[in-house]
Amino acid sequence: MVDALNSAAGDGRLTMEELDERVSADLSARTLAEPAELTVDLPAVPGGVEVKDVGRIEQQGGSVRRGEGWVVLRRLEIESSWGDVTLDFTQAVIADGVPRTDLDIQGRAAL
Repeated sequence: MVDALNSAAGDGRLTMEELDERVSADLSARTLAEPAELTVDLPAVPGGVEVKDVGRIEQQGGSVRRGEGWVVLRRLEIESSWGDVTLDFTQAVIADGVPRTDLDIQGRAAL
């Protein structure tokens, strides 16, 4: 089920937040029927659905982490003010080639 959810996020049918919520629900499911409910509202194919190619992370004074199984879209825009953004690409799902990342960082930053 996680593969289907990653695929849906990769072609724009789910946002990153929706993907995180649904993957968590899938991994904590207690019955076989519960995971099936996580994709019922998704179109079977992306035909007619605009493919999302930009992911966006905005945070102020906190921390954001993307790690295991997150879907990296064609372009990632990050706005961070006085906080931390951690992107772990080691087990990420790259949706389409090499992603472009645009950063707008205010405050101290360590890269």
